[in-house]
Amino acid sequence: SESAFVTEVQLQIKKKKKMKRRNGNNNDDVVDDVDSDCDVDGDGSLNNNKDASSRASSLRSKSKSKVAKVENGTRRGDDGLSKEKMFHLWDSSDVGQWEAAVDLYETSLNKVASLKKKKKDRLLELDKWVWEILPATVKRRNPPHLLKKELEDVMEWKITRGKFRPLMRLIKGNEEKLIIQTTKDAFNGVSDSLEKAIKELSKLKGVGPATASAIIACIYPEHGPFMSDEAMLSIPQCKPIDYKLKNYMELAGLILQKANELGEDLWTAERVGKALWAAHYTPIMTKDK
Repeated sequence: SESAFVTEVQLQIKKKKKMKRRNGNNNDDVVDDVDSDCDVDGDGSLNNNKDASSRASSLRSKSKSKVAKVENGTRRGDDGLSKEKMFHLWDSSDVGQWEAAVDLYETSLNKVASLKKKKKDRLLELDKWVWEILPATVKRRNPPHLLKKELEDVMEWKITRGKFRPLMRLIKGNEEKLIIQTTKDAFNGVSDSLEKAIKELSKLKGVGPATASAIIACIYPEHGPFMSDEAMLSIPQCKPIDYKLKNYMELAGLILQKANELGEDLWTAERVGKALWAAHYTPIMTKDK
C-alpha cells in the first residue's frame, strides 16, 4: 500500500541521516538518494508537488524492472531490447567456454586490484608469486614444506584478493618449526586424502578449511581447489556459503568432477576454480539469437 511505501521511505531517510551524523556530517540539507526518488513532508505524507500515487508507482516500477533484469540475467540496450544474456558457466560442459573464462582471469584480477588502492600492486605481485613461483620453490625441497614467511604471504594474498579477515596475527603466532612439520605431513598425504591434508593444515593457528584449501590449491592444484566465495557462489549446491570442512569437501568433489568432465589432462581442480572466480567478476555474455 502507499502508506506502507511512505513508511519504508521514511525509515530509509532516517537511516541515511543517522549514518551521516555518525560520520560527522550533520548537514540535513544534503540530498539523499532516497529523497531524490521520493519527497516526504514533515507530516509523513508524500510531497504534493507531484502526484503521490504516481511517484510511488513509478519508483516501484523502476525497482521491479531492475530486479527483473537481474533475474533474467539480461542486459538491455537503449531501445529496451535484450542485447546480451548472461551465461552461467557452471552449467556448461563446453570446454571452449571454460577456456574463455580462464582467459578472463587477468582481467578480473585487475578489476579487483583496482579497488584495493594502495594494495593494488601488492596484490598483483602476490598473485604472480602464488601461482608461478611458490609451487616450484616448495616442490624443490625434500620433503616439500612451507616456511613461515611463505605461509604469511599466502594469507596476505588470500585476504587481499578476497574479503579481509583479521587472521594475520594468528598466522604470525605459529612457530616456524611447527609450520614446516605440519606442511610436510599435509603435503605428504594430500594425494591419498585431501580431507586429511586439510585437517592437518588446520592444526596451525589462523588456518581453517578455506586457508588450508588456498595452500593446497597453490601448490597441488590437481588435488583441490581454493574455497573462494566466488567459486561457492557459482555452484548452486554450495549455497549458502559456510566454511566448515564438510562444505569444502562438497565443493572440492563437485569441482573435481567438473575437471574430469572437461578433461583432467588440462583441467585441474584449481583451474576450474580460477575460471569460476574470473567469471564472477567478468561474466561471460552470449548474444541473443
